[in-house]
Amino acid sequence: MLAKLLKSLINKGLVTVTEIAQVTGRAQSTVYRWVNDESKPEFEDIRLLVRRLSHTDARKSLLRFFTSDLPVIVTWMTDEKQLDPESLPDVGTGTREALDLSLLALDSLSQVLIDQRRALQEGRLDWVECDETCQHLDNAIEYLSVSKQLFRRQALRRKPARRRA
Repeated sequence: MLAKLLKSLINKGLVTVTEIAQVTGRAQSTVYRWVNDESKPEFEDIRLLVRRLSHTDARKSLLRFFTSDLPVIVTWMTDEKQLDPESLPDVGTGTREALDLSLLALDSLSQVLIDQRRALQEGRLDWVECDETCQHLDNAIEYLSVSKQLFRRQALRRKPARRRA
């Protein structure tokens, strides 16, 4: 399945074998083995592709491929980390959405930080885990930014008009 997706992305011109090799630090021959379904990339290779491919649609396709059957909410943020206000939920559901996003971000981040503290105490904290923690922090910040925008929008819509004396 992954081989088909990689072939499709290459055929559509969203990515090249050279770019995949550069992003992952693998040889082009290794990438050709992935594309021909002769071997599979490691998790770190996929993570690098989702984070660093130049074409956003290629990154989104890979992310959807690996998360489509998981019980998670995946939100793709724009590079500017801003959402179009028109894409936010309607006023009736905005507060609940904001609360759900905030709780999801904080719960996830709490668990990651607890695991990292344990790894540090056990002397197992390495650069890979630190990099993953940075990614989790980025994700939490993005989710909380969305929540903030939803709450701000709710506040502005519900703020009573000033009365003139």
